[in-house]
Amino acid sequence: MEKHLVTRLTGHAGLSALIGSRVYPAKLPQDVTYPACVYETVSRTEFPAMGVNADQTRKRITVTGFASNYSDAKDLETQIIAALDRYSGTSDGTTIDACYLENVSDVYEDVFESYQVSIDFMIYYR
Repeated sequence: MEKHLVTRLTGHAGLSALIGSRVYPAKLPQDVTYPACVYETVSRTEFPAMGVNADQTRKRITVTGFASNYSDAKDLETQIIAALDRYSGTSDGTTIDACYLENVSDVYEDVFESYQVSIDFMIYYR
């Protein structure tokens, strides 16, 4: 599912215009160029049905956008939401049936000297 997520994020014209291919799992690499994004799994739920798992899985994913100023961070927020909210499709062997926006928060991080937007999505896939 993560490959599909990265394909969607980097393939969305508005977001790729800002970050190119700078989408990373779990943490930013050293000396990364801003703006950039990181994605991570918050939780994963299988749906039991009659003693076996159903065909669908639910993941809560956080996509965090990093930028050098607040305005760029808010532009990232807009484009990440445009790329994923209400998205469905098939790519990289995974079908995303639905993707819903759950939460948005703003952060300033002294360690990275960056403005961040953390956006949670609930993704249903098989």
